[in-house]
Amino acid sequence: MIIDFVLNGKKVRLNSKPERRLVDILRDRYSISSITGDCYRGSCGNCMVLLQGRPVPSCLVLAANIRNKEIMTLEGFRNTDEYRDIEGGFEEAGVKLCEPVKPALILLVHDLIQREENPEQSEIRNIFRSIETRCGGESTLFRAIHLAAYFRRSRNGS
Repeated sequence: MIIDFVLNGKKVRLNSKPERRLVDILRDRYSISSITGDCYRGSCGNCMVLLQGRPVPSCLVLAANIRNKEIMTLEGFRNTDEYRDIEGGFEEAGVKLCEPVKPALILLVHDLIQREENPEQSEIRNIFRSIETRCGGESTLFRAIHLAAYFRRSRNGS
């Protein structure tokens, strides 16, 4: 099956079986290194990508479902102002992200602060429930996310 899609801002064409998982395509065909593992259940967060702008575990997405869609991995997201806002918030809070969970945490935080300018503790807590992370204490991570949201608001003039 020929599948056209956009990967990190570039149009690509892939010949793949429709049931092949996106996580395998990204690692094997495109050498995406930010996807470090997978649980095959969508719970670890180590294979998180943005699909049409929303975070999804790529181990749960089939090739047939990416036709004419836009996919952004952490490699592509690193080139955005939004990434710099999040990175700044985590740096200022003193949070060193664990590499395996970094894509999920960054992409989930991006999604949250894109939807909510000033996220509530309960909304932030939902991020931690959706992935397996031990990157830092809860209060430090809350501070980092609030700082990232503040940086985003400041950049957007809100």
